[in-house]
Amino acid sequence: MIGSTLVLAMAATGMGPPEITPANAENLCLDQRIRQAVVNAIGEWSQGYPFARVIIGEDARFGEVQSPSVAIANRSYLICAASFSLVKVRQGKAYTVRIERCYYRIAPLQGGYNVRLEDLPARLDGTDISSRELIGRFTIDGRPYADILAENQQRLERRSEQPANQPLIVDGNCGSSSWTQLGNARQVPLRCDSAMIARTENGLLIAFGIKQTNAAPAISFAGPLEGGQALAAHAVQIADAVRIYIAGSPHPIPASSGSCTLHWTGDTNKNRRISRIVCGGGGAKNGQAIRTMVEFSAR
Repeated sequence: MIGSTLVLAMAATGMGPPEITPANAENLCLDQRIRQAVVNAIGEWSQGYPFARVIIGEDARFGEVQSPSVAIANRSYLICAASFSLVKVRQGKAYTVRIERCYYRIAPLQGGYNVRLEDLPARLDGTDISSRELIGRFTIDGRPYADILAENQQRLERRSEQPANQPLIVDGNCGSSSWTQLGNARQVPLRCDSAMIARTENGLLIAFGIKQTNAAPAISFAGPLEGGQALAAHAVQIADAVRIYIAGSPHPIPASSGSCTLHWTGDTNKNRRISRIVCGGGGAKNGQAIRTMVEFSAR
């Protein structure tokens, strides 16, 4: 029988003789000890499939068999229909993993009952169930898991179609704390509605400007990314700003002190998006000190 490697025996103490009758069939499906045996069996079953290990992991024992009902009943065995629900927490947010419909078999055993999964095979070999069909039984927060996988695949394909060194253009704005200052003159507000992050041979080039004009970026910062990391490898990354370009000038101003901090949202580098960039630094041009600060918020 399918799932025979997941057979779990349990004692029938307090449940009367180990015999299935129309009178006790529903109670057997509802019995909490049997339902816990099914939960444990699902946990063991999930370790045999990579996708199930990802979404269930080691937490199956915290799940619950819900809404069990009698599907087939006779004297030799009983098959119950139910759903499985597991609440998990990731980065402080709770979500629900469900198997919308599953079946388990209860068979009399000397002194108790055998409880086994009926339609979740330990292996697909020799069954008429496809992996697609198996995945299709799962939902996450009510969304079919198959749809989530398809969206993730499309996202990866879109990323793979983009050149590795393609600049990242981000819409947003430079906040009121963005300015440049020459010598002892007053600070001049810096305005922008977009930022560009590009890989260079020496690290990163981060430019801020007005996207709908032909003007050069108002200000740019260039320098190595801390530790030679990949872009978006961490939620917060720091780049040294060793060169500053003012108003698109091809001649950089060596920065004596400067840095850019990049803030990303998302839980992995594959789906992270820039949320905030803070750059600042100072140098000298023609003997005059230049200082600048940019606080950019993405939309």
